[in-house]
Amino acid sequence: ILTAAARHIIKPLAFQIPILGNSRNGLLLRVGLFVYDYLVQRGHCKRSRSLSYGVSSPLNSSIRSGFEYWDAQVDDSRLVLINALQAQEHGADILTRTEVVDVYSDGYGWHVMVRDHIENTDQKLRCKVLVNAAGPWVSQLHAKLMGDEASYKLRLVKGSHIVLPKLHDQDNAFLLQHHDGRVIFVIPYLGKYSLVGTTEEEYEGDLDKPTISDAERDYLIAIVNLYFKNSVSRSDVVGSYSGIRALIESEGTAATKVSRDYKLHLDKKPSPQLSVYGGKVTTYRVLAEQVMNQLGPFFPRTRGSWTKRATLPGGDFELSENLFQDLASQYSWLRPDIIRRWQCSYGTLAFKILKNTRSMGDMGVCFGANLYQREVDYLCEHEWAHTAEDILWRRTKLGYQFSDREVESLSNYLSQSRDAA
Repeated sequence: ILTAAARHIIKPLAFQIPILGNSRNGLLLRVGLFVYDYLVQRGHCKRSRSLSYGVSSPLNSSIRSGFEYWDAQVDDSRLVLINALQAQEHGADILTRTEVVDVYSDGYGWHVMVRDHIENTDQKLRCKVLVNAAGPWVSQLHAKLMGDEASYKLRLVKGSHIVLPKLHDQDNAFLLQHHDGRVIFVIPYLGKYSLVGTTEEEYEGDLDKPTISDAERDYLIAIVNLYFKNSVSRSDVVGSYSGIRALIESEGTAATKVSRDYKLHLDKKPSPQLSVYGGKVTTYRVLAEQVMNQLGPFFPRTRGSWTKRATLPGGDFELSENLFQDLASQYSWLRPDIIRRWQCSYGTLAFKILKNTRSMGDMGVCFGANLYQREVDYLCEHEWAHTAEDILWRRTKLGYQFSDREVESLSNYLSQSRDAA
């Protein structure tokens, strides 16, 4: 369903599982993949198969066999963004860089005081129902709203990734089995890199600033070196990032075994408030659908679920190559590598960015890594971008290719644009 809704940012991807002598039994893996093949709706995904590795393999020579199955790869930040765009199309107000500073109920609904950190202004809003989807902060917010403990106890787990120069030239990802029972993914990333992760460790630190530890970094490097011919070290790491998973607590269960499922809890007094505990990206649409089903009695005029057959902004096309050819034909002066990146990031929204352009001169200043003024202006006007960090990391991920001087140039342009407005 999601692949059909956002085919520009969700792509089928083959995952190979190399077999080490001491890794999980090959027969057990084969049985597991047989069940996986049975359960998965085929769509664009092929059936799993056995593999043999030869001298041309990027893996260590001791690895001679493995398996391959198909799943999908998603640009998660773009997925969040286009869901916000679709919500806006249906009448939602999207308030970014806005802090909730006070919330209280009068018995008939909620009063919410918010602070806009761009304009430095406060505003009071009223609503009938509150949805607490604050992720790792959900328990804290529930206590503030309801004055009691959260309905479910959460276990906070930090997951970290590292970004390395491409470890191999194949189009597939690898699933690597570690001696400790964990699995690590090595995924093609942005055409030039390999994304390696994730770790899993209990977390009690600052939720606003999780960072990778030296131990996590070394753990990921070690498993890469266990499987791949070309060894890597800390100096090869291009970048890293960490996030916090809010998992529903299961006493006595290791973090790797805790369910990634979600729970919903609705409080009707003093005013309706629904809290979301847990969850993951692959089930977000169904989760949201169930939230709306529970809130249906408070909004009797709303229509039923419609997202199962809807396309997300930019996803209204059939074949990626056809979209590429359409863009290349209509904008023949635009470099193919830019078209390919825009096709994969914006889908049909690329036509909106390029409206009324006739040559590279209409693209404006190039800030670096083929990021032109035209794209920057679009991101600021239509996708709530305000800073260089927004554009380089939360919208495009071109930050890996930008120098400090180029970042400064982009920041200066954004500052001047805001002043002019």
